[in-house]
Formats: sequence, structure tokens, C-alpha cells
Amino acid sequence: MGNLQSLFSDHIKQLCRRFDKTLTQEGVAALILPSGEPKAQFLDDMDYPFVVNPQFKLWAPITDTPHCWVVYRQGEKPQLIFHEAKDFWHKTSRLRDDFWTDYFDIQIIHQPEEAFGYLPDNAADVAMIGEWHPRYQGRLDQLRLNPEGLIHRLDFARTQKTAYEISCLQSANFIAAKGHLAAEAAFRSGKSELAIHLDYLCATAQMEHEVPYGNIIALNENAATLHYQHCQPEPPSSLRSFLIDAGASCRGYAADITRTYAKEADRFAEMLLAFDDLQQALVVQLKPGLDYVALHQQTHEKIAHWMADFNLLTTSAETAFEQGVTRTFLPHGLGHYLGLQVHDVAGKQANADGDMIAQPENYPFLRMLKVLDVGNVVTIEPGFYLIPALMAELKNTPAANAVNWPQIEKLIPYGGIRIEDDVVITADGYMNLTRQAFSQLS
Repeated sequence: MGNLQSLFSDHIKQLCRRFDKTLTQEGVAALILPSGEPKAQFLDDMDYPFVVNPQFKLWAPITDTPHCWVVYRQGEKPQLIFHEAKDFWHKTSRLRDDFWTDYFDIQIIHQPEEAFGYLPDNAADVAMIGEWHPRYQGRLDQLRLNPEGLIHRLDFARTQKTAYEISCLQSANFIAAKGHLAAEAAFRSGKSELAIHLDYLCATAQMEHEVPYGNIIALNENAATLHYQHCQPEPPSSLRSFLIDAGASCRGYAADITRTYAKEADRFAEMLLAFDDLQQALVVQLKPGLDYVALHQQTHEKIAHWMADFNLLTTSAETAFEQGVTRTFLPHGLGHYLGLQVHDVAGKQANADGDMIAQPENYPFLRMLKVLDVGNVVTIEPGFYLIPALMAELKNTPAANAVNWPQIEKLIPYGGIRIEDDVVITADGYMNLTRQAFSQLS
């Protein structure tokens, strides 16, 4: 706890300096950040699972409690308004002394309306970043709601993680790696997608609403669906492959890890080993100053050579790349920023003013267009998929002749491949949080 407290102390100091500068630039005297409000399901008395405001959890590692607020006034100690509900239907969140609580002036409230007595005046030099709620009307309607300039500056700063944030991401990777090992064991024992999913949650000790995104648990052909959202309750008659894209949360920060496995020691298993080498050949290049778009393009070049090595092309790798063949088999981007959000902010933002980088025409789904800098955390997740709709489109182009379709047809029952690591950019290169976590558990 001592080291974590030291990291958090420095984190808060950096946030205060960052916010003082930004609020001054934007002419804001005070900023309020609500954790969020419960959202009722339509025509029902049940709420959707609560999802906290990411700007709130940047300051306070509270992810499960609505009706809370962080208030920051320039040059002052941040204030936390914490809601301890008086409720006999649900277990009430209680605020206990922890590594982070000394860094806030804390007010405990028992009814949501009590918060207004502690918030800054309803004035034009006060800003709020968060979702508007009708009960704020008349209480907060004079302030600046989600001002673009302020959000742009804060988002741009979030791309460089503090040591505390990196520690949280490191812990999230360790938790997720435990789930991945349990999922692989479940796959090799012949379990269904649903059973694998449940084993994953059990190993991470996180509920479905606590993991940062819905687990992708895809057996066989289902791996061809990039964001496959189902879990079949029965195992297929024949197990061939398993793609798992699943993360974990730690103090509001996300891990995002993907692995692919072969059931047998067959040709697909050989392809997986070579694809893992391809992915690691991308990771080892990471360093400050590297153009992520150029690395994404290099990924397509490497996949073309990988396809040629396994007789999936009828032409040279260079020709297939130039014809855009690989974009059929890898339609998504190489990766994205990672942090408080799985697809973290400002991946296409050129500067603190909010100017945007033009999207490359050939890569419309690439989420990260920046040059890497110290403190960035990015995913590296190349893939190769047998997606029927995209292959049908390719077959109607001149580039179709570059593909060895009989060999491709043999791979369709396996669905696809994706391998994803979470990586910190350091002054002298990188730190692979995901490989580090698996190594610690081996």
C-alpha cells in the first residue's frame, strides 16, 4: 500500500498541475465531475449496470457508486462528495480510509440532493464534464456543460500516463492473464463458449459488469466475427480453434488482451506460432517517435509475407500488399490507446487545441494515428480473419487472382487469428505489460 500511496500522491500532484494550467487557459474557476446517475431500463424499475464517468475516475478510484462528485477549484485540494445511500434493498457503498483518501476533502452525503450544497455556485465560470440529468435543472444550468476546448485539452493530456496509472494497467493485465490461462485450460478440456466465459470470470474474480468490455469467446468459425458477442452453451461437435479477447479492470483502468489457440498440432498451429512471431516483431519496434500509422502499414506488409509463407497467395507478397489484398483479411486497425477507457481518448487528436489528424484513406478503421511518446499505452493487435462477406467482395476485384482460394477455403473452419498485447512506451523503448503478466504466472 505504501508504494501505491506514493504513486497516487504523485498522480494527484500531476493532475492538479495539469488542471490548473488547463482551467486557466479556458477561463474556468472550478470544475465539477459527477460520477454519474443510474439509468432505468425502459418501462421497468430495474437499472442498467452503472458505468462511471471516466473523467471522475481519473481522480478517484471509485467505479461502482453513482451520485458522487469530484470538485476541483484552481490551486485547492480536490473535493470528493461521496454518496452513502440509506438503502435496505441494496448493499450500500461505504467510504473507508484507503491509500488515496487523504488527498481529498471529503463530504459524505446520504441523499443525492445534498450534493448541491457543496458544489460551486451555478455560474458561467464553472464547468462540468459529465452527463446532464434533469434534476440538475435550476441548480447547474448556468455553468458550462462539457466545453469542447476544455475536453480537448484534458483528453490530449490523458495520452501520457502517470506512474500510478501504469501501475493500475499493470495490475489489470495480471488479473486478465489469470483469466486467459483459465480460459485456455477450459478450451483444451472441451468446454463450451459459455463455460469458458464463466471460467474466465471466476479466475479474474470479476463480474460481467466489472470487466471493461464484453468478453469475446469464439470457437472455430465464430472467430471470424471481430466483436463476436454470443456464448454458445454447448460445445461444437469438433473443436479446432479458440479466439479470446477479454480484459479486466483495476481501479478503473482496463486491460485488453487477445489470444488465439489451436486444438491440434496441425498446420493452423504452425500458422499461429508464426503469427505470434509477427506480432512480437511489431512490438519490439515500439519507442518514442515511432509513427503508429507507418507501423500499421508495416503490419499489412508482414501479413502479406506471412500469407506467402503459408501458400495463401498466388503472387508475391509485395504485389498482394500493393493490391490491398491484406485489407480483406485484416480490416481493423493495429490498435489504440488504452487507459481509463478501452479505446482511450485522443488517438486521432493532433494537439491540445483539438485539431484532428486526417484518416488514411486505405485504413478507415485505424483508431490510432499518432507518433508515439513516453507514457503512451497502446495495444498491438494484428489479426487475420476469414470473413465471408469481405472475401466475397475481394473475389469481385482484379486482386482476387492474387489469392490461393483453395488454401483459404481450408482455413475457413478456424475463423481467424488475433494476438494482442498492452504496451507502455518508455524513454528507452517499451514495456510489454501483457507478456510480463503471463511470465509472472508461468
